[in-house]
Amino acid sequence: MRKLVVLNIWVLCLLATFADGQNFLTVKIFPTTKYNCINTPISFGSIVNDAQPGTPETLFPTTYTWSVVSSNGMSFISNVNSPTISFSFSSAVTFSLFLKVDKGESSALTYTVISLGNVPKASFNATFLNVGYPNQLQLTSFSTNSLVNHWMYSDTPLIDSTANTIKSYTASGQYSVTLVTIGRTGCRDTARYQFYLVDSSGITLPNVFTPNGDGANDVYKPIARGISKLSAKVYNRYAVLIQSWDTVNGFWDGYTNSGEPVSDGEYFIILNATGFDGKTYQMQSHITLIR
Repeated sequence: MRKLVVLNIWVLCLLATFADGQNFLTVKIFPTTKYNCINTPISFGSIVNDAQPGTPETLFPTTYTWSVVSSNGMSFISNVNSPTISFSFSSAVTFSLFLKVDKGESSALTYTVISLGNVPKASFNATFLNVGYPNQLQLTSFSTNSLVNHWMYSDTPLIDSTANTIKSYTASGQYSVTLVTIGRTGCRDTARYQFYLVDSSGITLPNVFTPNGDGANDVYKPIARGISKLSAKVYNRYAVLIQSWDTVNGFWDGYTNSGEPVSDGEYFIILNATGFDGKTYQMQSHITLIR
């Protein structure tokens, strides 16, 4: 790596040339890379205008001299005597990029100030809240050096910009989630998760529950996977209707429809359901209630 020093005499000479009215050059520099990130090549190009057209390049060649101040943390720099330059830094710094152009007795100098940003690291955890489908995928970001999160899903063009989110899925199939993290100067990183939701529905009927208020197994609830419609009725041993519900997430808490607690014993459930895959269920089972 070549270390460069900006000479203040450049500026003084240019000012003297401008004062004499002998300068015919102007120069502009522009970035040719989109983001300014550490450990990533950054490139600039230049445009030179000669106010004295027709000056032979063979007699008065155009020379370029690039300079970076400060160069602390610079890990690479390309040829500094060309119309373009490329360099990289290993740390997030702010520096000035100078370009001095000479042609014959004319000179031009320009500069720009550049801020570098750390590259974010995209990382997240994906956890399903249920089994099968419909389902919800809980997404928690553990990204670093990120100011903005963009969650992108394979089944919708919409972008979710919340820090953490929950995505709902109502059908089986192959899916993917992509997290794009964006840092301070536009630097970005990407992480992706692919998964498959099972394409079959199913129901399991537990046969015992203990509604005693201890927080464990306090309600009776069918274990449903991929179910779109469900109705259930609970009867006692005398065929008297005790409780009923018509929702997929319905349950029995050990009380009657009128709000009275039932006693320990054997009960009977009749269930009808339809899966998202079109499969129908007509099921019945015994329930043992223990307080």
